Parts: sequence; C-alpha cells; structure tokens
Amino acid sequence: MKILKKAAVILTAALTMGGIANMPIIQNVITNPTLNASAGYYGDFEYSIIEITDTPYKAINGTCVITKYSGTAETVTIPSTINGIKVCVIGDSAFKGNTKVKKVILPDTIIDLQSSAFHGCTNLETINTPDSLKVIRSYCFENCSKLKSFNFNKVEIIGWNILKSCKSITEAYIPGTLKRVGIGTFEQCTNLKTLTFAEGVEIIEAYVALDTPALEKITIAGSVKEISDFALCLATYNYKIDENTSGTTYVLSIDNLKEYNFVEGSAAEQYGIDKGIIEVFEGEFSYENNFAPITPPTIYNKVGDPNGSGAVDASDASVVLAEYSAVQTGKKETFTEIQKRIADVNRDGVVDAVDASEILRYYAEISTGKNPTWSYTADIGNKFSNLTG
Repeated sequence: MKILKKAAVILTAALTMGGIANMPIIQNVITNPTLNASAGYYGDFEYSIIEITDTPYKAINGTCVITKYSGTAETVTIPSTINGIKVCVIGDSAFKGNTKVKKVILPDTIIDLQSSAFHGCTNLETINTPDSLKVIRSYCFENCSKLKSFNFNKVEIIGWNILKSCKSITEAYIPGTLKRVGIGTFEQCTNLKTLTFAEGVEIIEAYVALDTPALEKITIAGSVKEISDFALCLATYNYKIDENTSGTTYVLSIDNLKEYNFVEGSAAEQYGIDKGIIEVFEGEFSYENNFAPITPPTIYNKVGDPNGSGAVDASDASVVLAEYSAVQTGKKETFTEIQKRIADVNRDGVVDAVDASEILRYYAEISTGKNPTWSYTADIGNKFSNLTG
C-alpha cells in the first residue's frame, strides 16, 4: 500500500453557473415524475394510484404511492398493498419533518423513494432497504441526524445529497449495482470513518465526502473510472471567497486519513497522486486489489527490535548494520523516526555499528537464560545518583 503524505492540498471550486454546468449530471430519472393519480386514505397514510406510462416509469404504473404519513408512531410499517394494489413508491416529502418516527419498515414491493421522502426525520434510526428498491431520489434522508447506518443493498440510481448531514453514520459501503455515486451523497456526515466503493461502481461525483473530518479509510475498486476533482475528503472549514473569480477555496484535508486503498493503474490511484493523498516513491510497492485483506501494519514498540518482529535477535543487528552501511555510502535512509529511536540502543543519537554490537550482546545474554538490560539504563541510574547524591 502506498505511503500517506500528511498534507493539505488547496482546491478552488468555481461556484459560478459555468462551473456548475460542467459538473456531471445524473440521468433525469432522479427527478420525480409528474403523476396523474387518484387520491385516497389508508389509516395514517394518504396514497394515490399512479397513472403514468412514460419510460422509465412503466414499472410503477398502476401501483400505489404513499404521498403522506400523518401518524405519530415510533415504528412505522409501510403496507405492501392497499386494497390489493402494490405499494411501490414513497412519495415526495411523504415523511418530511416527522420527528416521532424512529424506525421504518419497507415492504419488498418498494421500488422508488422520491425526493425528500424522509428529509428532516431527526429521530429516524433505522430503515431497511429491500431487494426491490432501485431508486433513491435527491435529499431523501437529508438531516436524518440519528440514522446510524444505511445499506444500499441493490439500489441502482441515486440523486443528490441523499444522506447529507446524517451525522450518526460511521461506515458506508457502496455496492457495484450503483454505477454512479451522486453529488454530495455523504456531505457533512461528520462521523463517517470508513467509505468503500465496491467493484462495479464507475463514477464518483462531486462533494460525495464533503466536510467529513472523521474519515479514516477510503477503499476504491478498480472499476471506478471517473472521480470528480471535488469528490473526497473535502472540508468546508478554512474556506474563503475569492472575489475575483466568485469561487470558493476549499482545503483538502487528509491529516486524519489512515488508509487509502486502490488498484494499481486505476483512476483512484491517479486521483490520489493528483490530490496528494498518496506519495509516489522509487521501487516496488503494494496496493489494495479488489479488497484483498490488508496486511497488519508492523508495530515498532520494543527497544532493539527495529525490524518489528516482536523479539530482539541477530536479525535486528543485521538490519541496523545494513541501514548504517547504506547511509555511509550515500544512499537514502529507510528507517522511520520510530525505527531510529528503537535501533539507537545506546542513546547517543545515531544508528551505527555500536548499536548493532549492543543488540548482539543483549541477544546473546537472552539466549543463555540471563535477564539483560540495556547499557543506557545503567547510565540513567548513574546520572540520577549523581544528581541526588
């Protein structure tokens, strides 16, 4: 996996009409269709029978759309049929602003969640996504601040900002059925830590992860071929208005990012290079390949163990000598700061042959059953005695 470069990259987004016009636009299917329908009531639900035959809406013609919910229940179960007719759509703003509902159970007949259907349901915690659900339109769950998780399941099309400001979501997995991830999908999801785009996803649009300061891990499959300049890790804080261009300057903050997983030669790799998320270095490197298990990182936490094996032995001395020899001949050092502190066992500020010799001495005493100490610890004791004597 490539090394993360901790830095801030400045990006300027033109918010003029010309700038917006150049953004990729999702197919018109994200907008709610104009419906000719008859109205009715079923308990706390208002509904209509859809009368439309235009492509691509033929699948919902003759079915029920829930146009409004007026109840106060904490758990709401959407009926699968009303008077024998399938319920396939939750209509525009049907639950908008409902602060009572905590759980919604959708039947396996639901195909379409229309714009702002659950917008501002600030106490909504859970909602299922049946296999039948294919379309989620713009702003559907915006400001559902207690929604803990969301499973896209087999959703194929989404609109803009569908999960904006869902501040309780910590993990997100985008399945391959969703070819295009819409603008602002996770915008202001301030506790989002893990974001995965699975094999089959092709386009990641602008502002998908705008203002997500907790984001620690991003994994992007090789199938992704297009990533907007303003797609990932953008933060709205520290911005300023450029009066000359009428644009906004954002800071691409990756200080909190611990993993950026990608496929070699992919759009994700190029995006990471262009935006400073990953650092290219000489020699061979490894990378994530379609979500192969990540090799656990080497933990350097034992004095005299610069190779991170968990034990002090002759191989550590060899590693120190190799590093020392390389540096002496003008080659670039490879030890990290942590490794250097661990390898400098005599605490003289340099890693050299003396440290290798001390590591071998320590290892020899361990091998003969002794309980050795590092020489610098004795020095510390002597210095302390001199100060207090």
